[in-house]
Amino acid sequence: MFFRRFCSTTARGLFAQVRNQGYGAAEERVPKSLTGPLLQNLKDHFEGKKSSFEVKVLRLFSNVYTSKQRYSLPIPLSPQVWETMKYICRKNDAEATCGHFLEQLVGPDGELVELSVLISLPGSQPQADHSDLSYPQGTLEGDIPRICSIFVALQDIEANMGPTKIYPKTHTREFHSQIEKKSYTYSTDGDLEMDQVERDSNAQNYMNNISNQFIEMVVEEGTIYTIDSRVIHSGGGNSSKVPRYVLCFAFQRRERGSKRAERADGFTYHIEKDVKDRNLSLKDFW
Repeated sequence: MFFRRFCSTTARGLFAQVRNQGYGAAEERVPKSLTGPLLQNLKDHFEGKKSSFEVKVLRLFSNVYTSKQRYSLPIPLSPQVWETMKYICRKNDAEATCGHFLEQLVGPDGELVELSVLISLPGSQPQADHSDLSYPQGTLEGDIPRICSIFVALQDIEANMGPTKIYPKTHTREFHSQIEKKSYTYSTDGDLEMDQVERDSNAQNYMNNISNQFIEMVVEEGTIYTIDSRVIHSGGGNSSKVPRYVLCFAFQRRERGSKRAERADGFTYHIEKDVKDRNLSLKDFW
């Protein structure tokens, strides 16, 4: 059965869900007229990159991604990517849940700081549970997350394909005070920038106590879901015969008066240099 619980029909509802639970999903779907061509475009891009990029990408998230069958690949703004992002970020009709949600969270000048495809090939092993940012690094005034990540299922994702696993309500100050961590950061060439360390010896025991309190994003093609960058999550192992492709992009709120978003230690910032140099904002996709 596909995940349908708590899908929000309004931007306000999605914002409230992310604020309360640390994740959210929109009722609206990206149409197959967009996901189909985009999936083929990303498959072609991956095949073209494998020979030159594979050695480096195998080291990406070497401690978090536990199999060479799992990839996080920065992608160009192809016409297929551009049209899909414009559809998701639009705010000119009543069903444009995500565009209004993103505007509320990061503002019209929120900077595009990540654009990648997450690929889990058959045989990939589960990720370690982790958050993209610690509570202090990931929090702005008013308890607003610094970075918002959007995920788009480019095919039906079944339970055996390694769906995203999310631990609700693990994005809070209270939770992170129990298991405060520094995060892994990797550059796009696979170099380790920062090791993850547990604050105290009880951290793993605390995670063990909530090990069965997660939801899995078993979703239909075109599903749009989002996470607070502070929430604990991971990708499952892919025991199917089908590669799993998920589009991932993230916007970060710019500090007032700043031309670029301030880098948050721990976040991956998987984005091609050509895309980063365009300094794109949310409003560029309206």
